[in-house]
Amino acid sequence: MADAVKDNVAYLQVWKKGSTVEEWFQEFAMLARGRPERFGKVAVVYEETCSNGNMKVRQCSHGCSTTELVGLLELGKLNVVKDTEA
Repeated sequence: MADAVKDNVAYLQVWKKGSTVEEWFQEFAMLARGRPERFGKVAVVYEETCSNGNMKVRQCSHGCSTTELVGLLELGKLNVVKDTEA
């Protein structure tokens, strides 16, 4: 089963529907382990629900200066819009 998931992620990059965040990151880690050259700059943005119910947006990055991170996020936003156009 692990090889099937590994092959699925490595070749098709089809994420398992209904997966947990942990599973999603594990699949992403398998892809990064197999093809580290694809990950020169990485940004992660997520919304955290605090214990009091408030929401907080958090981010982290790897391999990016502040300017590069902002640019990477902008390019990501453009890709989201392009990928969702009819």
